[in-house]
Amino acid sequence: MSRTLYLVRHAESLSASGDQKDFERTLTNNGYMNATKMGHYLFEQNVRPNKFVSSDAIRARQTTLNMAEQMKSDTNKIVWEHELYEASVRTFLKVVNDLQVEWKVVVMVGHNPTISYLAEYITGEAIEDMPTSSVVQIDFDLESWAEVSEGNGNFIRQINSDQIEQNS
Repeated sequence: MSRTLYLVRHAESLSASGDQKDFERTLTNNGYMNATKMGHYLFEQNVRPNKFVSSDAIRARQTTLNMAEQMKSDTNKIVWEHELYEASVRTFLKVVNDLQVEWKVVVMVGHNPTISYLAEYITGEAIEDMPTSSVVQIDFDLESWAEVSEGNGNFIRQINSDQIEQNS
């Protein structure tokens, strides 16, 4: 049974300033533009997620909401997971393993370095550091998300927002 996971690193965000906590950092104007561009690109590529699962940090929320809007998805398809903020690969994998079996296409939005490490762990590919607003597409031939583990995902592609400009 085919499943597709899109791992997304949140868009570019402002540096923390003053008393602002890291969790509260917001997107830059460039970050908003790149999240918009990526969401539109994925929609044009016929990506229709059953669910978005995102860290609830402000920059991840803004990225997810912007992409979902561009992909013409209802916000009721978004699940906010606080545990994805500052998560380990093990924690992130547990969230993947707990996804509902009826969801065939899932977009997950998180933070580096964990999102990059997770992509490498699942696919066995050298992903290295995913740039902001980038996406790694991973396909699985599995009955359920609970079966996702080390090396059993098929790396399909990595899409960086700067590549979209060159291709459009």
